[in-house]
Amino acid sequence: MKPFIETPQIEDIQALVTDPDFLELKRSLSSSNLFSTLAASHLELWHSAFIKWILDANSEPETGLGDFALKRFLTLVLQNSLANPTKQIFGISFGDLEAMDLSSVDFEVEKSVRLYQEARRIDIYGESQTITSKIENVPKKIRIIVENKVKSLENNDQTVAYAKWADLGEDGSVVFDYDFFVFLTPFKNEAPKSNQFVPVTYQELVEQVLIPSSHHPNLNPEAKYLLQQYLLNLGTPLKNGKPMAATRKEICLKIFKAHEDVLNEIFNCAKKERLEPERENKQRQSYRISLEDLIQQGILSKTDTLHADFDGKHFAANLILNDDSTVGIVYSGNQYESPSRAAMVIKGGAVNGWEFWEVKDANGQPKGFLAELRKKALPSN
Repeated sequence: MKPFIETPQIEDIQALVTDPDFLELKRSLSSSNLFSTLAASHLELWHSAFIKWILDANSEPETGLGDFALKRFLTLVLQNSLANPTKQIFGISFGDLEAMDLSSVDFEVEKSVRLYQEARRIDIYGESQTITSKIENVPKKIRIIVENKVKSLENNDQTVAYAKWADLGEDGSVVFDYDFFVFLTPFKNEAPKSNQFVPVTYQELVEQVLIPSSHHPNLNPEAKYLLQQYLLNLGTPLKNGKPMAATRKEICLKIFKAHEDVLNEIFNCAKKERLEPERENKQRQSYRISLEDLIQQGILSKTDTLHADFDGKHFAANLILNDDSTVGIVYSGNQYESPSRAAMVIKGGAVNGWEFWEVKDANGQPKGFLAELRKKALPSN
């Protein structure tokens, strides 16, 4: 027996499967997370409570983040608002946000409000005391309203109601300099009904707020664990089979960059494995399609003619519709029951007549070879 020789390809695969990032990805895919264990994977209130906890600078003793996450979040909202002229937040810049001390913003979830005697609940609500800026020593006030959607779409004109409530004011005494109205959703193309609300996806929240927060040097170990568990939870599928966010994107890209050659080889082989059965199935289906089927589907016409060039000569044949509805091929005064039978007379041996004969219409315009027309008759086409 010849000794086993480890090839460079095997070494590449070994490097992949022993990569700590790859092992971490496997672990995260195979294990449950804290939120799923508590049966709270996609409960809207749990999501709102966690996001409030991360954004609230008052969570500083537990998280160590201060107002870092809140500034990232408001920067994201401002960025999205500037991309849409109807939703712009005027009077504040990215520099203003960074210069502000946002530790006085107080948050609550499920804030009870009333609009025209109708009770409503805002998912996440925050408002500040007087805020001063390192750039401009002028007192400012900020208000934040987040309508958080997880599995459902907006109903009962929620964003319209909250925008109206904010415009009317609770008691008419508080004036806010900046309003950040946010529509948080997993669905990229879902728009709020109020044009005052800025749409933000969970994917954007993950990439621009949660992941930067998870890398913050001051993040407490316990908070880091909870944040990592929450990110894993966002990556679990909803009922539609899609996750709220691709939370493993960062580590997947890192693994791909480190092992691009071997992964491309794997992807190419896997793609071929997936495609071959489909191709074989379509090929088998096409074999069952007859000239009669092509006539019935209008792909072939009895006035069409068949043409072929072989050994420096041109050959032509006609189609004939028999009394029993079968289709025959007439070449040199003789009728044949299949394209291959007629082609064999010309080539003098076995031949695939479906690939041999080209079809032309009554005006002499090419329609394609019989094999190509047969593919058009497949159910998927």
